[in-house]
Amino acid sequence: MNPVKEINDMLDNCLTADISDIHVETFKEIFRVRFREDGLLSAWREYPAVEREQFFTRLKIMAGLDTNKYGLQDGRFTYKERDVRVSVLPVFYGEKIVLRVLGQTLRLDIDSLGLPEPVRPSLQKNIARAAGLILVTGPTGSGKTTTLYSLLKLLDCARKNIITIEDPIEYQLAGINQVQINLARDLGFAAVLRAVLRQDPDIIFIGEIRDEDTAQIAVRAALTGHLVFATLHTRDTRETFARLLDLGVAKYLLDAVLVCVLSQRLYRKICPTAPGGFKGRSGLFEYRSFPDKVEYSFAEARADVLKKGLSTPPEVSF
Repeated sequence: MNPVKEINDMLDNCLTADISDIHVETFKEIFRVRFREDGLLSAWREYPAVEREQFFTRLKIMAGLDTNKYGLQDGRFTYKERDVRVSVLPVFYGEKIVLRVLGQTLRLDIDSLGLPEPVRPSLQKNIARAAGLILVTGPTGSGKTTTLYSLLKLLDCARKNIITIEDPIEYQLAGINQVQINLARDLGFAAVLRAVLRQDPDIIFIGEIRDEDTAQIAVRAALTGHLVFATLHTRDTRETFARLLDLGVAKYLLDAVLVCVLSQRLYRKICPTAPGGFKGRSGLFEYRSFPDKVEYSFAEARADVLKKGLSTPPEVSF
């Protein structure tokens, strides 16, 4: 095996097909590579287990990791102007490596999101507010960051000080100050958010509200005249309220600052050229806006998608 050639071939295939993740998995007699495309994993290649060492060593060198260490490691590298995040996990027969390919070709505009008609005008009105808290929620890989990036691009960067706090920075946005979380340097969400509030921000984007400190500071920022965008890992709009209360946010404060909640999932779209197949994904949304009382449920979203023939019932059921 030539590990340099094999890994370059793997990455080139990944970039061409717009793959989001690469899984390199170790078993007793083989190790295999799988790609995640449109949310599903599919096999790419298998190799004899005896060739694993040189393949994994090459990946670790590219990611700036310790090649002599067997255990948890995280790193990153750049390949053809694309950032790749690397995670190493010890498993029974050795190690498993997952590569997250960042900066996929994205259409960062509101038209590409597939927002239903009741939602879009209300959301555009809400992001033009001077202050408040706007939340986008959903599971990992549901497109939350893409949605928020698309909304940020609608804002007037020339007249506003917009600062994002992310882990990781998945896409570079022109005219917007983006901060990368780095726990090794004490740059956690709460610490960075406190510092950002001293930077005269108009709009703050928090990559994820993970803990009580971040939740409390985000709410205080919204109360003191800032427009705050953030994500949460919740299943729907109703669960979002419970999660924030669990994080210690008082209900009266939540009532005062929360502007709207957009919950989303991704579904596979029917391929127009391959009967029975799927190609690409789009968003399924639930929305609740408090100033204008606009509500749109996942049930309505499913009905709309099926009525338009965009997907099948199993794809929009969760």
